[in-house]
Amino acid sequence: LIGIEALSRPHEDYGFSGPTEAFVIAAQVGLVHELDVLCMTRSLQSAAEADLPADALLFVNLAPNTLERDAGESDWLSVAVAEAQLLPSSIVVEVTERIGSRVGPVIKSLERLREDGFKVALDDVGTGNSGLEMLRRVDADYVKIDCSIVNAATTEPNARAVLMAMATFASQTGAFVIAEGIEDEETLDFLRSIEESDLRPGRIIEGGQGLKLGRPAQEVPDHAPSVLETAAPAIAAV
Repeated sequence: LIGIEALSRPHEDYGFSGPTEAFVIAAQVGLVHELDVLCMTRSLQSAAEADLPADALLFVNLAPNTLERDAGESDWLSVAVAEAQLLPSSIVVEVTERIGSRVGPVIKSLERLREDGFKVALDDVGTGNSGLEMLRRVDADYVKIDCSIVNAATTEPNARAVLMAMATFASQTGAFVIAEGIEDEETLDFLRSIEESDLRPGRIIEGGQGLKLGRPAQEVPDHAPSVLETAAPAIAAV
């Protein structure tokens, strides 16, 4: 076990179809940062209460809007981590490559987080238009290949080529490469069969995440439902 990813879901009482709708509406009313802070604070508190294994990392997501705003020296995340009695070194901040034109401010914010001791992961790699630039400019500890590419690579040569290219590129930077969307034995076997590339002998995809490796678990509070309930799928070595 490498780590746990914290996923926030709106409680059904609030009427949202899911987290995407919640964040879309938050963006429309200018409250993405506030929603991100709420999700992060709850995730950190849940992780502290769950007494995670000593070596397990907590992967958490931050919206590009929040990272862009935090480029101005905000330290709220460090404060939230300290209040949860966790260490920055146990937290991996995930940022999607789908960040549009806001690469500069986001990278500045990520650099600050690394200086503060946090680890950084690039998420959804292979699906956006900033993937190669982010891989080139961000000193990422983890690179997560999007599930759509991983799933297609088992049967489509072009998708396999994209998977190999992204994984090889990322591994050359020293990042730990994680394949998302592992939901069956066929996909897991396929990833385990990828042992080497021409540039770097050995395994270029070192970790995986998906229902085959760990299913989300939900904690239901025994009191009035809170705004968010968290799920925690495992990230494991493959």
